[in-house]
Amino acid sequence: MKPSRLGVGTFKISDKSLYSPSAIQDFINYSLESGVNLFDTSDSYGNGYIEKQLGSMIKNKIINRKKILISTKFGQGIGYDLESVKKSLESSLSRLNSDYIDYYFFHSGTNEQFDNKKLWSYLNRQKEQGLIRKLGLSLKNDYLIKNDLFQVSKSQDYGIETISFVYNINFRRLDNVLNYFDNFEIFTRVPLSKGDLTKYNKVKKKSNLKNLYQHMENIPSIKSLLWVLNNKKISSTLVGFSNFEQLYLNLLAYRLYHEKKS
Repeated sequence: MKPSRLGVGTFKISDKSLYSPSAIQDFINYSLESGVNLFDTSDSYGNGYIEKQLGSMIKNKIINRKKILISTKFGQGIGYDLESVKKSLESSLSRLNSDYIDYYFFHSGTNEQFDNKKLWSYLNRQKEQGLIRKLGLSLKNDYLIKNDLFQVSKSQDYGIETISFVYNINFRRLDNVLNYFDNFEIFTRVPLSKGDLTKYNKVKKKSNLKNLYQHMENIPSIKSLLWVLNNKKISSTLVGFSNFEQLYLNLLAYRLYHEKKS
């Protein structure tokens, strides 16, 4: 199964004091109904809160595990050393109520933390055993800014197939090196530049959203998402949200992308 061109990022909704399990389920179900199959999280997002909610939905058969792709990460939660990563993988699988993780990303660590042959040998063994489908690198953005691609240069040696970068209209450094990544599946993140590209949406109420469809290409966040989605070298762009209105606009952009493509 290929990842949907738009994936749901969950960092912004990982605070359990603000987002109840039922709210998380509503967000996930609405995304699935709109054609999204990729959900991105981390063991560090709410200390595994989103993983736990996905796991609950899987356990209770609210969602079909075989019809979704789960991307999660390790390192920032409890550490990048081998023993910590072993614990992270075991904990993520338990919270997710799943026998496998589709994408398992090294989470924006340093070059020193990344360059660990024992760690990657262990992770590749887990891939061989089916606990991990694909290994990924979520590159710390400072390295892309500095044009330090050491981790990328070692990725194939370490069995990494997918690389995640920050990429949006305001930050296009990836354009300069895209041809370097022909052998990798590319995920991009922060497509709305941490909200900078949404300031002029002027959308406040759900009741108003349904009237926007004919004019939605003029909405800044939708224009910005379409700009990323239309880059054919990108497999999926991961976009976060803080409320239903933002999710709705993200999914409207995804709908428009498919309509224009067809």
